[in-house]
Amino acid sequence: MWLCCWGGGMMGAVNCSLAHGFSTAGSACLGIGVLDADQLRAAIASCGVRHAAVYGAQVALCALTARAVLAGTNADPARTGVVTNGGPWSADPALTFLRSIAERGHQFVNPLALPATLVSAGPTAASAASGAKAFAFAAGFDELAFFEVLMRGHQLLRHGVADHVAALGCCARSEALQEALNVLQLPMNVFDCAIGMLLTHREGKSKESAGDFALAGAMISSEVHPFPYVEQRYAGNVDQWGLITFPVSQPLSSGRAFSASGAVLCQAAMDHIRCLRGAPCEFVVSCRKGELTGAAHFLWKPSRG
Repeated sequence: MWLCCWGGGMMGAVNCSLAHGFSTAGSACLGIGVLDADQLRAAIASCGVRHAAVYGAQVALCALTARAVLAGTNADPARTGVVTNGGPWSADPALTFLRSIAERGHQFVNPLALPATLVSAGPTAASAASGAKAFAFAAGFDELAFFEVLMRGHQLLRHGVADHVAALGCCARSEALQEALNVLQLPMNVFDCAIGMLLTHREGKSKESAGDFALAGAMISSEVHPFPYVEQRYAGNVDQWGLITFPVSQPLSSGRAFSASGAVLCQAAMDHIRCLRGAPCEFVVSCRKGELTGAAHFLWKPSRG
């Protein structure tokens, strides 16, 4: 019965499609992997953010992902916004800046090297690089953050604030994060992540087609099983070490993507649904951390032909 709701009816579903800021191993590993130093430097150089080195690799991946999400949409910049996961931003530039103060004294530090560590740094830089002008902000701060990103993007579309939303889940490895994990004696594998979704009401060219996936809703809840009326579920869990178990293959059982983790899980579930080549269906992607669950309710309708 949900098919009658596709495209924004009773359940207010909005079209969504995946895009990526990078790929590794050819066409595999879209948006998730381990970039070498040259690849990270190339990302910073090509991201379109002014003084990108001060912002750091995560902001660069965020900007590249926003540009990929909005490529070919012909979106009105004034009606297009960006919502990202909440960091951590600019950890390496911040560590370098603090070390410079400790070694040279604050009076000798170049103020132009002050790192862009505000939570707003990533989304505003991505918005400027991609041309989105309606809004830019971060949502969420932990492994459940991307579910809040989807929730806010869905709300903004339904309330008419925008026609297009770039919902981004991005993370970059860094020396500072590795040192922090080492001090805390936690597993230290960190992935580079650049996964985005285009959320839109409109049908049109390329990624804006109403085929494939739609987002019916998302939430952060104390309920163990949000959207309980949906039978097909992909439920993950964050363990005490910050690693994530999930019913289909994904890399976060051996490493981290911090607040971009939900994007990795959503992509894994969407890829699995697509590979099943089944009939139209609805499914929930969720992740439990402590007393909270992040969840997204998706609809799947195979494209014709």
